[in-house]
Amino acid sequence: MRRWNSFDRQGETPAVDVGGDYGFVNSAFSPGILAHKTWSQIAGSLAHPRNPIARRVDGLANLLTAAICKVTRGRPMSVCRSRGPLTASARLARAAHIH
Repeated sequence: MRRWNSFDRQGETPAVDVGGDYGFVNSAFSPGILAHKTWSQIAGSLAHPRNPIARRVDGLANLLTAAICKVTRGRPMSVCRSRGPLTASARLARAAHIH
């Protein structure tokens, strides 16, 4: 519980614990970016990597994947050695030093 409290000091939700080593609190980006969009518009935006919604969703997915790869010691290798998680891994290391 003490470890979790270091991730979620304010008791916010949603929160995700990855192996007790990494924690993600809140929705990771402002819900305003999704305001006034339908589910199909949001889903459609994910096919366009330069779309602001896609950039945020992909960025968060890569951070979560990088954390999982750290906890699993790089398994599965095909995922953990792909560009997105490798790039996010450097960001994840910097973020870990903030706490």
